[in-house]
Amino acid sequence: MLLAALALATLAQARTDEEKLAEVEAMFASPYGEEMVYRTDRLLLIATDTMRPLHKAPATATVITAQDIADMGATDLAQALEMVPGLHVGLSVLNRMNATYAIRGMATQTNPHVLLLVDGVPVTATYTGSRPESFRLPVANISRIEVVRGPGSAVYGADAFAGTINVVTRESWDLDGTRTGLRLGSFDTSEAWLQHGDSYGDWHLATSLELLESQGDRHRILESDQQSLFDTRFNIPNGYPAASLTPAALDSFYRIGNGQLTVKHGGWTGRLWGWLQDHGGMGAGATQTVAKNEIQVAYLRGELAYRFEDLAPHLDGSLRLVGSSYRRQPHFQLFPPGSILPIGTDGNIGTTPLAGYVRFPAGVNGWPSGTERAIGFDLVMAYAGWPDHRLRYGAGFRYVDEDAAAEQNFGLGILDARTVTLLPPPFINPGPVDLTGVTGTDAIFMNDQRRQQGFISLQDEWTLSRNWELVLGGRYDRYSDFGSTFNPRLGLIWDLAADLTGKLLYGRAFRPPSLLELYTRNNPATTGNPDLDPETIDSLELALDWQAAAALRGMVTLYAYQVDNLIEFIQTTPGSPAFVSQNARGQDGHGVEAEVEWRPAAAWRLRANVAWQAAADDAAGAPAAGVPGLAASADAHWRFLADWSVNGQVNWIGNRDRDRVAGDNRDEVPDYALVDAVLRWQPRHRPWQAAVAARNLFDTDAREPSPWGRQGAALPGDVPLAGRSLMLELQYRL
Repeated sequence: MLLAALALATLAQARTDEEKLAEVEAMFASPYGEEMVYRTDRLLLIATDTMRPLHKAPATATVITAQDIADMGATDLAQALEMVPGLHVGLSVLNRMNATYAIRGMATQTNPHVLLLVDGVPVTATYTGSRPESFRLPVANISRIEVVRGPGSAVYGADAFAGTINVVTRESWDLDGTRTGLRLGSFDTSEAWLQHGDSYGDWHLATSLELLESQGDRHRILESDQQSLFDTRFNIPNGYPAASLTPAALDSFYRIGNGQLTVKHGGWTGRLWGWLQDHGGMGAGATQTVAKNEIQVAYLRGELAYRFEDLAPHLDGSLRLVGSSYRRQPHFQLFPPGSILPIGTDGNIGTTPLAGYVRFPAGVNGWPSGTERAIGFDLVMAYAGWPDHRLRYGAGFRYVDEDAAAEQNFGLGILDARTVTLLPPPFINPGPVDLTGVTGTDAIFMNDQRRQQGFISLQDEWTLSRNWELVLGGRYDRYSDFGSTFNPRLGLIWDLAADLTGKLLYGRAFRPPSLLELYTRNNPATTGNPDLDPETIDSLELALDWQAAAALRGMVTLYAYQVDNLIEFIQTTPGSPAFVSQNARGQDGHGVEAEVEWRPAAAWRLRANVAWQAAADDAAGAPAAGVPGLAASADAHWRFLADWSVNGQVNWIGNRDRDRVAGDNRDEVPDYALVDAVLRWQPRHRPWQAAVAARNLFDTDAREPSPWGRQGAALPGDVPLAGRSLMLELQYRL
């Protein structure tokens, strides 16, 4: 359907320049007048769900444009976020090589504390509470990225906890014709895209299709893994060869398709979006063990929205219906062929009481798949009939249906006390080879689940005086499986001078336990806990935004927060590879973020930021583990000829300011600095453009910390990041 739409669009006439200009002006219309003569900020939508200049938004935020993405040579969303102050792009080992977005010291392995929106709609897998597994979003169809640091549940509800990221895709006016592009680079990486956007009378069409593939960096070597520990305990002492496949490379290969169709007519907007990964590696798998692991993921979403203009005097609104389907099909080899493992009487690995020891000649294999279907609506009304007030009312409902299916060669009914003799080594039972279907039985990893959620919200944007604005709001959410929650917000914005704006911000947010955290069972990697409480955070911020000169801008933000009932997976049973979800702790945090942008000449742009945070377990008083306490970024962009530019970027992570968990006696992870560079030829009046990009230019051995359990670290050398890569890019615009 996407390709057919592209072919049809290419035959039609383009819009006039006047029509294009009118669309742009309509999209970026702002209620601010003369004070905007001096301030020319980028506009932000997600802070209040209304378009505001960045310095007037009741939030600490960053806006990244499509040109910014091109300048830095980013090829996916994670790379595009690396320069955001206070946001550390890390790597999750337990969540299938997903990029993690640690904002202000808030991060866990499944990374559900940052809400990702695409065109204002959440992209959340209810099973994990985070993005779809192995989710990698390409950037060719991204118009802008809006990042808010701090709670956002008063507007967006669940998971807008530590921050919110909104990806805005390209519209017809943005594409303005047909575009195609190709990237080829290291690790057998290739990417191609074809896009078209135009108007046909009152109809506006935008289409995009992206295909990308990579074998991944095969030099990201793990010297040992979880199976290495088990080999020393079970295989080798009993005369069997080691089963671990290490040293071996992390599986970081992928093959992804991403397509979108947007149609607008009058007040109507219809969107279809599909993201498909039919071939993806999962790093060290589900148990931090190198084996044969692969995952297939399909995410499909349909959206129909209508905007009410002048529904009544001073009253506007919108209604949006959204339906989505998310299917994950992981093929886990939890432990490699020849592994020997302790089996409990329930047939699962490492559980008690012990039934015996089993050697798996074909490895421990499990294929736990799931299908999530969701449908919901959002109704928003805005009333501006009262002087100096703009009221926003919201209400909505969402229904989620999660079906689980699985095949495996372990577990209840496959291995149990009847088939595993209760004898200590050296008596080793032979294990099964073939997979057995356990869908609909007590042996499955999770029963089918349903979740319903409804909300109402209210927000008042109140102009107290010419220089003072107050934003008050709150949202009430009710869930079918854990109850209700109310989350307020307050933002006071005042102009201290024409070039200096201050903000005082308070917000509360929540995160409901995911289905994985609540209900997972019979799983050698993670075990759920149905008694979990939702996480909550209260945050206070003070920000100053100074436009020192037309070419110089600086921002400083001070913040403090308190988190309660933080959910983490903890290894509670010695000798077991499973991590159990618990309301493990609270967390106190505070910090400072500073950023500056300077344009000393028309051809130059210099940016830098530094973020320091101190987060601690509020019970033990120990620093929060796994997140850097100090990070800094800088980039320089130089257009040295009319059509040529070069961009250099460095991201420094202070790992020595990153604490490990209590009891982890490994050395600190070394600090690292990653340098990227892009040379781009971008002529203004020609259809071609080209670029050469290098990431990790100096091939730095950079590592992210791996988890620590009761028996030590399954990956003692931590997790290596990708080495140096080169990329050639060509684009053509018809």
